[in-house]
Amino acid sequence: MEDDIKLGSNFVLNLGLRFEKNSVPTEAQDRFANLRDPFNDAETTVGAPVDGSNLSNFAPRVGFSWDLFGNGKTALRGGAGLYYHQVGYSYFFRTLMFSPPFTGFGALPGFLPFVRFPRIPTQFFPANIVFPTQFDLDTPRITQFNVNVQHELAPDYVLMVGYVGSRGENLGRATEINTFRPRQVNGENFFVPGPRVNPNWVGINLIDTNGKSWYDSIQVVLSKRFSRGYQFQVSYTYGDCVDNAPPLLRDVESAPNIVMDATNPDRDKGPCNWDIRHNLIFNYTWNLPIGKGSTGAKKAFLDGWQISGITLIRSGQPFTVENGFDRARTGKIGPFGTDRPNLAPGASDNPTGGGPDQYFDPSAFALQPAGFYGNLGRNTLRGPDLQNWDVSFIKNNVFGERGMNLQLRFEFFNIFNRNNFSVP
Repeated sequence: MEDDIKLGSNFVLNLGLRFEKNSVPTEAQDRFANLRDPFNDAETTVGAPVDGSNLSNFAPRVGFSWDLFGNGKTALRGGAGLYYHQVGYSYFFRTLMFSPPFTGFGALPGFLPFVRFPRIPTQFFPANIVFPTQFDLDTPRITQFNVNVQHELAPDYVLMVGYVGSRGENLGRATEINTFRPRQVNGENFFVPGPRVNPNWVGINLIDTNGKSWYDSIQVVLSKRFSRGYQFQVSYTYGDCVDNAPPLLRDVESAPNIVMDATNPDRDKGPCNWDIRHNLIFNYTWNLPIGKGSTGAKKAFLDGWQISGITLIRSGQPFTVENGFDRARTGKIGPFGTDRPNLAPGASDNPTGGGPDQYFDPSAFALQPAGFYGNLGRNTLRGPDLQNWDVSFIKNNVFGERGMNLQLRFEFFNIFNRNNFSVP
């Protein structure tokens, strides 16, 4: 529910409240199993995967618009709101697919076998890797807030400057918690083969809702409404996105999708996978003045031309350097066993040179001592920037008493043929 409240002739307040119910997922044949206490349970529990729907997800919102001087030329706007995210497929699909007794996923020397329902030959095949979801799951939520001022610089020209931010809480993330029990050496975890955190299982890849995110940005927009044959808009955003929650589903192949250190998850606090620091977009339309007032063939050839386009320039996305194996000797299984190396003394954690053959200097990183996690952070490197120029040349041919228009379009995508590379 929401309502607008007018406080005076130049101030409007908007208030709203939403209730977001999160239900508990079910399976048609009640084949849903979960580890309710991953650190101690020896068997999964069949039934509801979480402890119930959250009935306290009330989401208030507030916004305002203020005509500062009462002349319709300068407006101050702002708002804030709490928003909840539905706990959906990405939180449960591994739990549903890989949990005994209905499905098995196990580790044997040299390979990772996978056996589906209905029959798991446990006498030959131990189902010893599980993918539980936090039983007392919290509902992910984000608080968004913004404030901006919009001013008419001149007839048809409007400038907007604003701040946009958000804070995410209870974000889903995956962590391999069932490592060998570490020892403390000089305040750091040191791993050697031995008993696991929960000795009943080999691997426990837990999805919890302990992640957080922080986003802040400054946004500037200069726009000109269409008049005198042209219009344009220039939008620039400087943004900074940080989180400690690698995404549950691998959204880019150059970033980890599990937390490296279960005992210190904030070691994964770093730029979001989609963190774009600088983003500039320019669009325009211009009716060319050539051919105005001409007649005959000259008019037919020169009049009615229009040029339009969209230009995008933005900085690169972050990515992470990882070891391709379990250098820390944590005992993590398969793809969950990667970790990050050390930063070489005196080296930059973003040693990018820009060339497509060797985009970053690998000598800036070194294998850490075996048994320890490396000190390199997550997403410290920056990929190539992106530039794209799309241009259209349009010829409008108007004829007949009804003003019929035959339009010829010549469209060029990436007109300068610039190579735009993804991250390595």
